[in-house]
Amino acid sequence: MKFRSIALAFVGFTASCVLASDPAPRSTIDLKIDVTPEPEFPTALAQAGYIEGSAAAIIVVDETGQLRDHLLIDASHRLFGAELLRVIPQWRYTAPLKAGVPVTAARRVEVRFNASGAVISIFGHNAVLLRSPLVAQALHDKLRYQIASPRDLDQPLTATKVVPPQAPPLQFLGGQERSVLFQFFIDETGRVRIPIPVRDSSEPIESDLLDSAHQALSQWRFSPPTVNGEPVVTQATQPFRFSPRENETTPTGQAL
Repeated sequence: MKFRSIALAFVGFTASCVLASDPAPRSTIDLKIDVTPEPEFPTALAQAGYIEGSAAAIIVVDETGQLRDHLLIDASHRLFGAELLRVIPQWRYTAPLKAGVPVTAARRVEVRFNASGAVISIFGHNAVLLRSPLVAQALHDKLRYQIASPRDLDQPLTATKVVPPQAPPLQFLGGQERSVLFQFFIDETGRVRIPIPVRDSSEPIESDLLDSAHQALSQWRFSPPTVNGEPVVTQATQPFRFSPRENETTPTGQAL
């Protein structure tokens, strides 16, 4: 996955276990999706008397227009989530463009199911983990699917494999320290999923540095997260620091 050089707002490097809401896009990326086939209302739920529902997932589309990863993050019923996961790999995607240049992009796809059909919405990835009052009320609903908060896990997140980023050539740093914060998911097996740079120092950070941190973080592994003994998907953030004084790049803290 190749990241282009970007500039993001400096907000500090304290990792947070809850990703921030960002209703306004940080940059304009043109990504067109042909949502054919459309999701269908699950027959079993219609027969059970359901008249509406919802599901949401994160998709990652690379610079060639290929779907690289997708992950269910919320569903009012697990069958709505299963239906969304069924159709996402069948959709057709254009190469995401930023200022006319192909890039890799992550998007949140939300589907609202009702008797008249499905309404599909696409959002920037930063609005991933907002919880509505309905979600909060359904935390213990076994039929619902959602990402677990790190606070709800049986045990704190524990990294079992940590790979430091490869040290960059000094010319990439220009004598200045660079930092970048990645947000990512940890799936039921402890594997890192969909790592995305969300914040860095006020200066643009070179794509080679982002690639180095991304490739390292993608190899990290964690003890499988559980809630009440059941495997779950959870969320985390991890900052990395690029220092010319040490000529090395290191994680600046455990994922939280």
